[in-house]
Amino acid sequence: MISEIDKEFFLRTQLAGDKPAKIKPNDICFSCPLCREDSSFGKKQRLHLYTKPNLSQNLVHCYNCSYHSTLPNYLKEVDPELYKEYKQKTKNQYLDNLKSPRKKKEEIKIIEGQPNGFIDIPSSFKQNVKPLIEYLDKRNLKEFSYLFYHSDKDIFLNDKILPIKDSIIIPLMFNNKMYGFQARKIKEKRFYTYLPDINSGFKVWNYYNIDKNKPVFIFESVFDALSSGLPLNNIIAGLGADVPEKLIKELKYPIFALDNPFKDKKAKEKYQQLIDKYHCVLWGKDLNIKDFNELTNMWNKEKIKEYILKNVKKGLKAKLILDLS
Repeated sequence: MISEIDKEFFLRTQLAGDKPAKIKPNDICFSCPLCREDSSFGKKQRLHLYTKPNLSQNLVHCYNCSYHSTLPNYLKEVDPELYKEYKQKTKNQYLDNLKSPRKKKEEIKIIEGQPNGFIDIPSSFKQNVKPLIEYLDKRNLKEFSYLFYHSDKDIFLNDKILPIKDSIIIPLMFNNKMYGFQARKIKEKRFYTYLPDINSGFKVWNYYNIDKNKPVFIFESVFDALSSGLPLNNIIAGLGADVPEKLIKELKYPIFALDNPFKDKKAKEKYQQLIDKYHCVLWGKDLNIKDFNELTNMWNKEKIKEYILKNVKKGLKAKLILDLS
């Protein structure tokens, strides 16, 4: 919304004889005093002062002469004395605001076992569209298309421009309501995770949809988890980060299913830290692939599931497989 001070000083630049300005909360317009709008001066109102949520300053633009600037620069050009007055008044307002008692920051109430706050699914998020289906088909995950969205443009959400054009959207859901999401670019390996409030959830996919009293398999990615052939209420995945220890402790039977440690050095290091404390899915040296999603190019999901369940190890047995004994 345009402030009262900006509104006042912009309107004071309107020339006498012009018809009344059109005034809206976010847009004020009248005839341009710079170009006089040629022979149409006084008839057409093409000079606008406007604001948008993503703008740090109000802008002035003439749709006749294409003049474009911030309000202070516009005032300086049209009337230097008016600009000085505007500058002093905004300074005084700023000083007054500093003297005003500040409101205490409202405490966020955390509700155990569920996110704190939800967002409406943006209109640009589409399901069953060609780019989404083609992408999932290449990953051998087409049957899970109902779990994902596609965005064909960047969006503006909660005072932020989110760079998610041409991305697969992995929603974070609780009771069929979205509290955040991760966007994964289709043409490049780039991710953007959006949580409007750090207390509204965690960077863990499917966490609120699992049965914590049953074995829960923890994967490195959503696509690996869905490639496992395991039921949805038994799988979770980190979104660009390790699953927090606090959440792992809430699980009765956590089982880590990371990338192939014989192909991924970081995965091997993680397994070394985990195998004494938790059960892990250990790969065989004969599999020349990096992750579970790649396994879908060789096996169907039922066979992958059998392989996972057969290779759950812990402690000394796990160390022997990893050559760490």
